[in-house]
Amino acid sequence: MNKNTLSVIVLLFLSVGVQAQENHSPTVSVSSYVANRYLGFGTGSVFSKDPVAQSDVLVSFSDGVYVDLWDSRSLKGKWNSGSLGDEINYGIGWKGFLAPGLSLNASTMYFDMPKVFSFGTGDFIYSRAFLTKDLKLLSIVAGYENYITRSKNGPLSRNLWSFGVSKCLSFNSFSLRTSALMINDGGTAGTDHGFFMRGRIGLDRNMNEHSVLNIIGINWYKPLTIHDKRKPNAMVYTGITFNSK
Repeated sequence: MNKNTLSVIVLLFLSVGVQAQENHSPTVSVSSYVANRYLGFGTGSVFSKDPVAQSDVLVSFSDGVYVDLWDSRSLKGKWNSGSLGDEINYGIGWKGFLAPGLSLNASTMYFDMPKVFSFGTGDFIYSRAFLTKDLKLLSIVAGYENYITRSKNGPLSRNLWSFGVSKCLSFNSFSLRTSALMINDGGTAGTDHGFFMRGRIGLDRNMNEHSVLNIIGINWYKPLTIHDKRKPNAMVYTGITFNSK
């Protein structure tokens, strides 16, 4: 484990400890779902063509700070065999309102992959900041994402810039979530420079005050640059989410 990696993990857990002392009643959200494949949400790159089981534990504090533990498990082969379908992410961030109708979600995550716990080998440091402005009919979203990867010549940093819209419709106990973003990709993680579209659509049902059935979710991608080697693709998933509050 290199010193930079160790520093990130130590700072993460120190932050968790401080927040746990200052905020005695955080909100805990646990989700688990199964997907037909694993596509990296930032770039749409195919990490696994095989089905995966993925889960997330999100702990949110009253001041907006949150910590996140996310994992992916390929449903083909043995766990931690080097497949890109196996992954653990450690994250810390802040989410809250900057002004009425204007919110910010900013975080940094350490992507531990493809050999989990072999820190530094093929891993990523991923940072993001998304501004959302809520309007009457929809929300406008502007985002910045940064990937730092290891290369033979040292760390390699690339950026994604995005702009688009999102909308959530609720009816009875159901909710429909949609988003569509135009992405300017600076050549992240070996991908080509260029533009592509990225979006989500999901249908949920509130089972009770603490649980939500994620009936179906789709993450989709469509390259817009002719020389981009990526093809239009989609990741389809279903699962369930439990919230402590």
